Amino acid sequence: MLSARRMPALSVLLTFAFVSVALPAQESAPSLESELAAELAKTPLPHSMTLQAGILRLRPGKERVACRILLQIPWSELAKGKHPHDGAVSAECAFYARVVDFQGNRSAEFCRLVSGKRSLRDLKAEASASVSLSVDAQLLPGSYTLEAVGRDQMTGQAVARKLDFSVPVVEDGVALSSLLLLGRTEPVALGHLNPSDDLQFHGKKIIPDFSGVVRKRRDGEVRFYMIIYPQPDAPYEPQLGIEFSRDGRIAGATQPRLPERNDRGNIAFIIEFATKQFKPGNYVARAVVRQGDSQAESSVNFRVEAGE
Repeated sequence: MLSARRMPALSVLLTFAFVSVALPAQESAPSLESELAAELAKTPLPHSMTLQAGILRLRPGKERVACRILLQIPWSELAKGKHPHDGAVSAECAFYARVVDFQGNRSAEFCRLVSGKRSLRDLKAEASASVSLSVDAQLLPGSYTLEAVGRDQMTGQAVARKLDFSVPVVEDGVALSSLLLLGRTEPVALGHLNPSDDLQFHGKKIIPDFSGVVRKRRDGEVRFYMIIYPQPDAPYEPQLGIEFSRDGRIAGATQPRLPERNDRGNIAFIIEFATKQFKPGNYVARAVVRQGDSQAESSVNFRVEAGE
């Protein structure tokens, strides 16, 4: 504080001038979303890890189709924090993704931090285990690109992918979900059972395999998961056919017997085949469901490689 000294027979006038000084603006720290989105602008895209990404088509609505976006990074490629007291390890990933239509408009966008903790015993038993994120999106029929980024928060290593996909026109009649190559199932945690989740099956969570690689083993199996959405008022039950082609040629076909409808009126099921039936090569599995005069189909590509 400034103070004036009083002196004999002297009047002192103090004048204060307040000057506004413009300080240089401080740049705010970039947000997690902007940091991850910047990885998509790099050429080439970063690929220091494996990012498995997919769009699953689920229940059709009147105008839009319910889709599930899944992002996965294998535990085996992540840095891990150790927990000596319980023999577990942890990891943390940041995920960013956006769905862009053919005009460049963003139809969906999200950014999440995902933490995971697993025992070393579980990770050893499940070589394909991953830290994953799933987000639902309602999409109009059309052509899209999924642009996704994953980053290991411990090391800062990032990976990005771009994946083109399409959502078919919603039509009346029977409908079919995406045909999924099934990686594994996991028990749904207590309190997380959700009868309306199409990727929960008899108390277990469906984990798709986006690698598209099947190892041929003596007692090995290749499994698929799908959901049929029957037309409620149709007088006929749905009929399903599955066809396999290898390197462009028909390799086999089957017409499996379908299970009963669940409480929601849908038919969700897992079908499996022994890998010894498949020669090494590139395959397409095509499922076609018919109910009366309506039909729907879905397909998935996979590669069979020689194993043990």
